[in-house]
Amino acid sequence: MGSIINLTPYAVGEHAGKDAEGMPMFVAIVKASFTWQDSGAVVPIATAPLQEQDVFAGEPASSGILAASDRLPPKARIDVLLQGSLTFPSPVTEADVAMRVGARLRKTVHVFGARFWLPGLVHDMVPSRPQPVDGLPIAWELSFGGSDSQDTRATELRNPAGSGVTKRPAELQGKRAPSFEDASTPIKSSNDRPAPQGFGAVAAHWQPRCKLAGTYDQAWQASRAPLSPKDFDPAYWNVAPEDQQMPDYQPGEEVRLFNMTERGNDLFVLPELDVPVMFSARENVLQTQAQVDTIIIEPSERRFSLSVLAQSALPLDPIRSRAIARGRAGLVEALGAALGLLKEPTIPYCLVGGVDSFVDDGRVNALVGDGRVLTVGNKDGYVPGEAGAMLLLTNRPSPGALARWLGAAAGNEDACRGSDGPITGAGLQEAMAKALSQAKLDFDGLDCLAHDFSGEQRYFEELLLATPRLSRGRASNAVEVPAVSTGETGAAAGLLAVVMLAFLHSKAVHKRASMAVLSSDGPERGAVVLGAHRAAIERR
Repeated sequence: MGSIINLTPYAVGEHAGKDAEGMPMFVAIVKASFTWQDSGAVVPIATAPLQEQDVFAGEPASSGILAASDRLPPKARIDVLLQGSLTFPSPVTEADVAMRVGARLRKTVHVFGARFWLPGLVHDMVPSRPQPVDGLPIAWELSFGGSDSQDTRATELRNPAGSGVTKRPAELQGKRAPSFEDASTPIKSSNDRPAPQGFGAVAAHWQPRCKLAGTYDQAWQASRAPLSPKDFDPAYWNVAPEDQQMPDYQPGEEVRLFNMTERGNDLFVLPELDVPVMFSARENVLQTQAQVDTIIIEPSERRFSLSVLAQSALPLDPIRSRAIARGRAGLVEALGAALGLLKEPTIPYCLVGGVDSFVDDGRVNALVGDGRVLTVGNKDGYVPGEAGAMLLLTNRPSPGALARWLGAAAGNEDACRGSDGPITGAGLQEAMAKALSQAKLDFDGLDCLAHDFSGEQRYFEELLLATPRLSRGRASNAVEVPAVSTGETGAAAGLLAVVMLAFLHSKAVHKRASMAVLSSDGPERGAVVLGAHRAAIERR
């Protein structure tokens, strides 16, 4: 987890974890609080503390959220929440309360003073006459919902904390009846099933939020766990009721509250909140602007807070990004494309990645059938594996760099897998010679070779045939083989070899240049030459 330097008067925190695809995610959270004057003017005040976790009225399984956690990933929409309590200008038995945000959010709820379930004329219960009250807590316990005490199948999934749901109406007698309801669907008896009405946060295990979390079944367990399911909806992170969510935050919009404070009608204008955030990782710096994602209004306190978030992520350009399906040696083409992009002064970084998996049942069975898996009876095979690797290239001065780029080249092997010709290693030799030429080095000047060899002898034979033609007889190269630890990783293998060499250079294991050699099942062959980076030398 990173450290935070706060240069603002606001409360700050962070959320660190992984996104739906398992990528590291660091979110900076800033919370600012304000009050409003009778004129509607907004004045900054001491910031309410960050809410570290959801605060429930009682047991989380059976009560509602009083205050939602501020430490959440970025939300799909803007949440507008009411929190705390309502205060009326004078005691009321019932009234309409309403909230408006510009012309985009309008919500009205009919509220009652304390009322209780009493026997009706038939076998049901009815709400009593309401008692006058000066205010009401903003709590889901005062809305329709609940669960049968003996049969949890009879549960209002949109509000298990509420009152009214039961298979035995007599059990409700004397208990608190709902105080928040929709005026168009009034609760006349315990047989009614209206939609719960409230202004507070919706718990993660309640509907409709729960269904947005996706499907956690055997297919997910086999193919995605521990990542989120493919049908995970980012709207899951929104905690406000659906009718209290907005597409964006617009400074200058008027917020109006009706019958929620002692004044009766309140108005304030949403302020501009300018919070620049800078993320720094070694020499890499990303400056961005935090965006409002939650508005929390506490009517009785005449206070509202804005929660703003900024996520550390380098934006990817979908136009210039591309996928290259060339197997292990396809890394050379990917690196060439990346280096070409980095010649543009407007592109400081380029991310090159490789990912592959050989461990799903269908692919393993096919490989066994082709005689390519290492078994007791087949020594000319490999252990199936899976991996992903990413390499960040930059054209900027980089004190944290692991290694320096010296050269990369491709070659073509006529005697590739499936052909009848003899193995010559000519394609691999071609790639190695070109890469060395770019680096202005000879083969004997290398400290190390990293090979994507994973067990099939033909690829090792190519290396044995190619290297003597490049050496003057003085070569004493160390050889690294990542597949010893990872198994066969296909399109990720070449990148793993390059990453391994870069890491070894950063640790001064190799002082001279190194080379990664790459082979595919097809004719493609490749070679990549790395050298020690000045920054890595200075760090030693």
